[in-house]
Amino acid sequence: WALVTGSFNARGGIQTTVEASYEGGAS
Repeated sequence: WALVTGSFNARGGIQTTVEASYEGGAS
């Protein structure tokens, strides 16, 4: 779910593309 600017991860917070990918954005 990682976007160019960022994505909302499972925590409900906005993470950067790389962050979201590992923080659960990929899940």
